[in-house]
Amino acid sequence: MSRHRTAALILTAALAAMAVTAAPAPARGTAVEQRAYRTGLAAYVYGFPPVLSRLSADKIPPQTLLSINAVSTPDARAIVLPNVDTPYTVANLDLAAEPLVLHVPAIDGRYYVFEFLDAYTNVIGYVGTRTTGTAAGDYALTGPGFTGTLPAGVKRISSPTNAIVVVGRTLLRGADDLPAVRHIQEQYGLTPLSAVAAGEPPKPGPILDASPQRVPPVLPQGLAFFDTLGDILAAEPPPARDHAILQRLAKAGIGPGRHPSTEALPAAVLHGLRRAASAGPARIRAMVATFSRRAHAGGRGWSLVTKGIGAYGTDYRLRAVTAKVGLWANTAQEAFYPDADLDAAGRRLDGHHRYVVRFARGRLPPARAFWSLTLYDKDLFLYPNALDRYALGDRSPGLRRDADGGLTIYVQHTRPPAGRVANWLPAPATPFTLTLRLYEPSPRALSGRWKPPGIRRVG
Repeated sequence: MSRHRTAALILTAALAAMAVTAAPAPARGTAVEQRAYRTGLAAYVYGFPPVLSRLSADKIPPQTLLSINAVSTPDARAIVLPNVDTPYTVANLDLAAEPLVLHVPAIDGRYYVFEFLDAYTNVIGYVGTRTTGTAAGDYALTGPGFTGTLPAGVKRISSPTNAIVVVGRTLLRGADDLPAVRHIQEQYGLTPLSAVAAGEPPKPGPILDASPQRVPPVLPQGLAFFDTLGDILAAEPPPARDHAILQRLAKAGIGPGRHPSTEALPAAVLHGLRRAASAGPARIRAMVATFSRRAHAGGRGWSLVTKGIGAYGTDYRLRAVTAKVGLWANTAQEAFYPDADLDAAGRRLDGHHRYVVRFARGRLPPARAFWSLTLYDKDLFLYPNALDRYALGDRSPGLRRDADGGLTIYVQHTRPPAGRVANWLPAPATPFTLTLRLYEPSPRALSGRWKPPGIRRVG
């Protein structure tokens, strides 16, 4: 949006606010205002993922396949729960003009995946080791209006929206493996379909040698949030299954192309919507807390939810919670993310105490691609430490097995005895969270027949 357009909207909203102020102020408990407030909260929950996704995607150069030949560090603050296992390749795409063709080289013996998400954060397809194999391939990303034909050998991935986000991950085997990952990233390509049909080779994208320093997007405040949602709904028509909630939102002036800040809505409705926009962030945080409590049931401190992630249907609450704690998350079939902020006794993990995570012999995380255990601080970012160690897993050098073949990981703030340092995951002297990552998890992990061991406080 242009600076002049933004200024005009701010001025218009200010004038509208003055008009509302001049009118008799409705009592907070009036039925009209309360209905608008409840509808506004529902709209905030519904709109939070697409608005956050759009603003986050806008930080990526458009129509470009951008690779990062590095992994996240504690300086990365744009997205919570960043991983240190897979350098990213990302794209912010608009398919309205024509399809774009993703090219991947033959990748044997190394896990990789490209995840595709629509404007509403639903996963619409995958290219990678699990779904398409290790051979080279070309995949046309087509929008809802495409009716043409594809060149021979080009496979189609259809999107219900023209705006899509691409998140690619290429497994890193160790700190000295970045050159090998870069060689693969140099072969990824993104090319307009017309150029592919004309015989042009795949067009590689730029590669950055460090993660860009980005800050999280700032969500629009007040009625501007609903204005932004209206713009997204107009540009990217939502699925038919959303008809019921859109009918409800329309009664409060929220919908495709609608801007409550400039519409002649009743003063009580505007007041209710402003209250809802103000309360929206707290509602999302409360939903995350409630979801976390329920998800931890039976998990010995771990959240073990798999159902619905990435394919939300009309579960708008799950979609909003996922966007808050793990925007652009994979479906469970691709990656399973147990996380824990409680120990096995239900107490908050805190670096003032010491903990052990012990995988018994034969009970390591069952993942066909890889697994890792990553530690995050109280704000869900990586914790800076003297070892520059943020995760341990199946590729960590020097891990020492227990005498019986099991594996014990020591999670604590203070340095352990020398014989345990290789298995030490440094923690801050404050509350923290642990996240397990199982890529290509086995059926027994998804069914619950395997569960992570409880995190035991010691000392």
